[in-house]
Amino acid sequence: MNKNIILFFLVLSFSTGFFYVEICRAVDLGDVPINEVAWTGTNLSASDEWIELKNLSGNEISLEGWTLIAGDGQPSVNLAGSIFANGFFLLERTDDASVSGITADLIYSGALGNSGEILELRDEEGTLIYILDASAGWPAGDNDNKFTMERMEDGGWQNSSEPGGTPRANNSSPVTAPEEYCGDGALGAGEECDDGNNINNDGCSSECAIEGDVATSTNDDVSDDSMSTSTDDQEDVSRDSSLSAQNDSYGLGDVAINEFVSDPSDEDIEWIELYNTTSEEINLEGWTIEEGSGAKTMLEGSIENSGAGKFYLIEKPKGNLNNSGDIIILRDKESTLIDQVAYGNWDDGNTDNNAPAASDPFSVARKADGYNTFNNENDFSFTSTLTKSASNIITNIEDEENEEISQTEREAYDFSGDIIISEIFPNPKGSDSPPAGSGQGEGEFIELYNKGEKDVNLSGWRLGDESSRKYKIESENEEADRIIKANEFFVIYRVESKIALNNSTDSVKLFEPLKDSPLEVIKYEGVKEGQSYARKEINKNSWDWTEDITPGNPNSFTKLNHPPVLAFDCPEEAMAGRPVLFDSSDTVDEDGDELKYFWDFGDKATNTLALPEHTYWFSGAYTVKLSASDGISEVNEEKIIKIVSAQNFVLSLPLVKGENEGVEIIINELLPNPEGADAEGEFIEIFNNGLTTVNLIDWRVDDAEGGSKAHTFKEEFLLGPGKYYVLWREESSLALNNTNDAARLFYGEELIDEVEYSGASEGEVYALGKNNKWFWTTAATPGEENIISLSGSTEVLGVTESFSSVLPQNKKSTLEYSSTTLEKVREFETGDLVTVSGVVAVLPGVLGTQYFYIVGSPGIQVYNYKKEFPELRLGDLVEVSGELSVSNTEMRLKTKSPLDIKLAGFKGEPEARLAECDKIDESSIGELITVAGEVVERKSSNVYLDDGTDEIKIYIKTTTGIDPKNIKEGEMMSVSGILGRTTSGLRLMPRFTRDIVRKDPESREVGRVLGEVAINDEWAIAARDRKIELFKYLLVIAGGAIILLSGLLIKLELNKK
Repeated sequence: MNKNIILFFLVLSFSTGFFYVEICRAVDLGDVPINEVAWTGTNLSASDEWIELKNLSGNEISLEGWTLIAGDGQPSVNLAGSIFANGFFLLERTDDASVSGITADLIYSGALGNSGEILELRDEEGTLIYILDASAGWPAGDNDNKFTMERMEDGGWQNSSEPGGTPRANNSSPVTAPEEYCGDGALGAGEECDDGNNINNDGCSSECAIEGDVATSTNDDVSDDSMSTSTDDQEDVSRDSSLSAQNDSYGLGDVAINEFVSDPSDEDIEWIELYNTTSEEINLEGWTIEEGSGAKTMLEGSIENSGAGKFYLIEKPKGNLNNSGDIIILRDKESTLIDQVAYGNWDDGNTDNNAPAASDPFSVARKADGYNTFNNENDFSFTSTLTKSASNIITNIEDEENEEISQTEREAYDFSGDIIISEIFPNPKGSDSPPAGSGQGEGEFIELYNKGEKDVNLSGWRLGDESSRKYKIESENEEADRIIKANEFFVIYRVESKIALNNSTDSVKLFEPLKDSPLEVIKYEGVKEGQSYARKEINKNSWDWTEDITPGNPNSFTKLNHPPVLAFDCPEEAMAGRPVLFDSSDTVDEDGDELKYFWDFGDKATNTLALPEHTYWFSGAYTVKLSASDGISEVNEEKIIKIVSAQNFVLSLPLVKGENEGVEIIINELLPNPEGADAEGEFIEIFNNGLTTVNLIDWRVDDAEGGSKAHTFKEEFLLGPGKYYVLWREESSLALNNTNDAARLFYGEELIDEVEYSGASEGEVYALGKNNKWFWTTAATPGEENIISLSGSTEVLGVTESFSSVLPQNKKSTLEYSSTTLEKVREFETGDLVTVSGVVAVLPGVLGTQYFYIVGSPGIQVYNYKKEFPELRLGDLVEVSGELSVSNTEMRLKTKSPLDIKLAGFKGEPEARLAECDKIDESSIGELITVAGEVVERKSSNVYLDDGTDEIKIYIKTTTGIDPKNIKEGEMMSVSGILGRTTSGLRLMPRFTRDIVRKDPESREVGRVLGEVAINDEWAIAARDRKIELFKYLLVIAGGAIILLSGLLIKLELNKK
């Protein structure tokens, strides 16, 4: 044998084996750890749990035959598929909605215990690959804030940096404590003191050592070296010695946010002033100023180190500084935090140290240029002297006015800085200003409080709002009626003041006698009917809304709980022995509380999941009860479900003519040659001529032997006595010949019925008459009783007799549907069968897994209990046939199968109609609309938007990918979505992040989209990608082919010899 050929053969064999071994390489302990665990669920549902695996090796690993099993047996997961090199494998519990916007690699069942689990990952041989022992409790994760448990590089565990964690992505970077340094204000290791600066001769040196008495130095005390130091260098000892004029690295406080205006006067604009606290000129290229919504302003140029150059002015920064409160953040080009100021009611975790919020005509300024104790409340004050690019001057307008009030005038009135506004009630339930004796209370009011130790006569004091109206306190009664006693309240009702407070947003102003500038201005927004705006602490400008209305008494902030709004769906009828899905996903809680569910299925079985499945084993009517609790309030709802026994309609084979008493399924009518295109009109009609309901699953309809491929009923259909099923060609793909052919009905391999025909004329049907004979007739009656019209038709004798069988009920074929429009569909009643057309505006799986929306004028929800829909795109024109029903007071169209939804073309993505809030009502339910206005309140997943005419509730579902935490009160934005309704009222539901667009409050033009997300036209779980597997198989096959070819070559070589 030729040695070269043998060598070639060996190399090929080894190479093929190498590739095969590489694919099937063994996995070592720890190669695939559990990388992240969402044992907490989500705010939407505690059932939204998920587990992430990570491949730490450099090779793809097959997971076929692997298991992930908890120590208590639940969950117990059989894995499949593979995990790419350095890739992730995501397991989601129950369904693919556990992680919004990310497709699961595997769906599993079984809950993770909140008290901990032992999870073991084993390969197909049962070898342990990874164990997570959390039997003593989960080492990380936060159930209150929904932080997940993430694995760190050292094998330890940490909380995710954001709620919801990092599914199919690298885990959060570990949080490290800030580095300690001398001058940070905290006593660190090796420090005798730390007064928050690096200044000498103030009791604590720049080296954080305690200093003795500060003495005046003389020239004799100074060394020659120190004498050569310039004055500028001496002043610079307060700076970190590591900084130089050429240094690009700066630290916290090197540049301070020095003054800003968030509520400018009509002729002014918003502005922010920076101040250089160092002795160096600083290049600001690449630095940013950011406000609370995330809008960033890029800085240019530099800020000098002396004179007016130490100030840097930013006019009209991007975004919008909210009047009531916001945060301003300064970062350098490396995104290092340099300074930040939280003011007003902005919640950065501690509102108590916020700077004040200044209304027109004040600014907020540091008490001295660059003054910084790193406590905003201590460092800032509001001032009536605005100093753009100049040193701050802290004055109040009242100081200027005091100089203009004469001593005589002053003696006539009481002036006091101790009188404050303590409570505002702008929108009481019912009338804002009810008539006396109506029993509705006294309506709107403004409450004052005297926090001083002296009584104050309020004569001459005035109240006002943002209108020009002012009310002067001048009682016609005794002077005592105008006295506000020390540490007591004084209430002025609308019936007395005639001040009509706006129900959306307004300001209340308090004026001392003879003064035109207010002593205090309190601005409110986000009004809720029946709630007052109350000061939380007497000596702090901190306010909140409360449902405890306390005129003349201390404010109270008892949080009133709102019970959940319960809603669940289940079929009206189901089969015994088959699992039934119960869906409570539309249940909402206004307070965002975590809900606990309890199902009672009426057969002594219970469940605590939000979307459970349950199987009934016996027929009958069952009362299903669902209870939902937020920990305080519990609500309940009941529905009746009818369970039909399988024995009523499932028959045994073989079926023999004359047997199975009461059962007779026949072929009743055929249309082989319709007018026009055959593909659009041909049908075979089946009729239940017996007394028993029949299930058609696994039955087949075929034409003559050797013709088209038989149509098999793969779904359960119930055909009741006296009911028809029309099998159209577009469903069956059966092409009946126009010359001669047959229609046959099978159950398994047993022929149940057969009808033969010949000579089909165009437009005529072949129908069974009451005399059990077949006729050609011109009256086609699909789904109805046959009509034998013999005009131009010939009676056919001697056809094959029909005999018993069983078949499903196709509601669309057997019942009449009324064609209507979306505009008129609401004129029909619940239970009516209708056909409507519309354009797809929301895909299945976005607002709910069991429905989508079509729009036109206005729109409607299309529902399918089994989540069975054809492949859809936004903008598809569809014709939908179904039964009208109502869920949560909203009309919906229920379909039975994907065949009830027909594609009729593509119209393009529909445009939303711009609407005003006060004109939105029930007639717009199901419509795609847009509203534009100001965010007045956000509570959990509910956002309230006011467009000046009224406000509307925006409800954000987690499946949309929109994070409601990115929406801030006071922002101007437009929101598009579907208008829906629950028992709590109307709500607008955006579909994806691009439905929310921030607006520039000054230009009123559309601005930045809240976020972007890829539109996924596929709503079901995508099939596993098999390209890699295919490559492997082809590689092995190619290796085998090479070996075979090599063998043939060797054989030929031997034959030559």
